[in-house]
Amino acid sequence: MRMKAFLTLLLLAGACAPLPPENVVYLPSDAVPGAGDPTRSAITSVAGGFDVLGRPRGSLADAARNIAFLEYLTENTSMNNPVLDNTPVNLPLQLRTARQEWRGALGIPANAPPQLVVNQYFGASRSLEATGTSPISLAALEARPVMPATAAAAALAGEAVRSRGAGAPVGSVR
Repeated sequence: MRMKAFLTLLLLAGACAPLPPENVVYLPSDAVPGAGDPTRSAITSVAGGFDVLGRPRGSLADAARNIAFLEYLTENTSMNNPVLDNTPVNLPLQLRTARQEWRGALGIPANAPPQLVVNQYFGASRSLEATGTSPISLAALEARPVMPATAAAAALAGEAVRSRGAGAPVGSVR
């Protein structure tokens, strides 16, 4: 009975938590420790996160974190963002197209809220690094699916950062 009350309390606490405005996605505060520019860090991570065939590189924790970064970037990379002045015109569309690919390959529902995906995949990454286990199934990601559109979008984002050079911060962490 106590467990049921505890779980109910947890659900109610989560329901009371403020939600970010629609279409705004934040990275968790520990997403890029010590980095002043979360978007640049996210792009740098994903740019090297896939091989030429589009398979995730690195550990399973790295791969989960890169999926979270891609979700974040898809919502926060647009031509209307004044601090992303070197964004290639086709990057926002390429990221949205790639999201269909990685969500399909990994079994993430197409209508899943991006913030939920960011939170789940960062949570999985943290758990893998701390305990070697994940709170969500990452079997599809562990199989290293081939995701060429995802790799292309990540590489294009990387080119945007390299061509931008040093400059103003381009993202936000919550």
